[in-house]
Amino acid sequence: MLWAGGTISGIVDWASARIGPPPVDVGHCRSNLVSSLGMAAADRFLAAWLSVAGRAEYDPYWDVVAVLGGCGQEELACLDAADRALLQRAVAER
Repeated sequence: MLWAGGTISGIVDWASARIGPPPVDVGHCRSNLVSSLGMAAADRFLAAWLSVAGRAEYDPYWDVVAVLGGCGQEELACLDAADRALLQRAVAER
């Protein structure tokens, strides 16, 4: 995510560019927001996305994918507190 003056000014993800379900990117952004600004910021982002996308709900499965995507079992010990909080909430909601 790109920031200007404390505001999101753009989203860039060229390293992983591909066609896929939009919630993959939403989960990825939420994971980054939780780590940098907290859960409330991730929830505000989700509410804005749901509104703009015209969707009524978001499956927390995509938060799990964002946190664990590509992680091996030995890497799970390296998850920070923000990742663990998002993962725990997503599993509880699922």
